Amino acid sequence: MQINYQLNADDMAAFQAYWWRNKSKIKPWMFIVLLTIIVSVSQASLLPAHPLTFLWAAGIPFIIIFAFAVWFVPFAAKKRAKAVPGFLDQRSLSIEATHIVEKTSINETKLEWTRIEAVEESDKFLYFFINTQYALLLPKRAFSSPAEMQIFLDKSRRYWEVAKSGQPFPAEDADIWPPPPRIGA
Repeated sequence: MQINYQLNADDMAAFQAYWWRNKSKIKPWMFIVLLTIIVSVSQASLLPAHPLTFLWAAGIPFIIIFAFAVWFVPFAAKKRAKAVPGFLDQRSLSIEATHIVEKTSINETKLEWTRIEAVEESDKFLYFFINTQYALLLPKRAFSSPAEMQIFLDKSRRYWEVAKSGQPFPAEDADIWPPPPRIGA
C-alpha cells in the first residue's frame, strides 16, 4: 500500500501545533508560569504602591509567552521546513505487514512497525510517531477520499498493533490496495 504526496511549510507548522497540544512536556511549565503570574499579581496588589504597576509587570511575561506560542513557533517551523533538504519534495509512504517505508528525493527510511511508538490521527494528518518528538507525516489530502484514508489508517493501526503484540501477521488479513473505486461516487 503506497501513497504519494508532497508536504509544504504549513504542514511542519501544523505538526508543531499538534505536538505542543498533544505530546509536549511544556504544558506543566506553562501552568507553573501562569500560577506564578497569578500569585505575583495577588501579592503585589497587597503592597502600598499603585496596583496597576504590578499588573503590568506580571502581565508582560504572559504576553511574551503568548506571542511566542502563537506567532514564533509556527513561523520557526515554516522556516525550518524550508531549510531541511528534501522536506518539501515529492515523497511516498508505503505500509507492509512488517514495516513502513518513507521515500523522498534524498533518502529512504524503512522502519519495522515495532519501532513506531504511536499511530495517531488529527483533523488534517496521520502521524506515525517514531519517538515523542519525531513523526512521519501523512496529510489526509493525499487520499482520493475519506474512505480510502480510513482503510489506510485502519490497516496501519492493524499492522502496528500486531507488531507490538509480537504475534505474526495473519496472511488472511491481506487486503486489496488501492481499494476499488466506489460506484456512483
